[in-house]
Amino acid sequence: MPAKVNLRTGKIIGAKKGSFAWWHEKGHLIYDDSDEGINDGVKQNYSMYCLLIFLVLGQFIFLFKILSIMGVIMLLYYFFKEEFWCNMYAEKQMRKKKK
Repeated sequence: MPAKVNLRTGKIIGAKKGSFAWWHEKGHLIYDDSDEGINDGVKQNYSMYCLLIFLVLGQFIFLFKILSIMGVIMLLYYFFKEEFWCNMYAEKQMRKKKK
């Protein structure tokens, strides 16, 4: 079972405390509480709403198909940005642990 975190409660399951996966999930908690994480979360939500609207309108007008593709790219950007941030956080914590 892959590691998971409940952002509301802070509970991490599927990872041994202190492992890379545990620190990665802990990074999600920290990122989610940071100004950058909050702003990115709002942008990701708006991107999702716009994507859904553009997908529907794209059935009728070609321009909205292009905007839908841009919406998908934005969603993927914010997803991978957070994952990369959490991986870097986990690596930093693991390096501290080795010292």
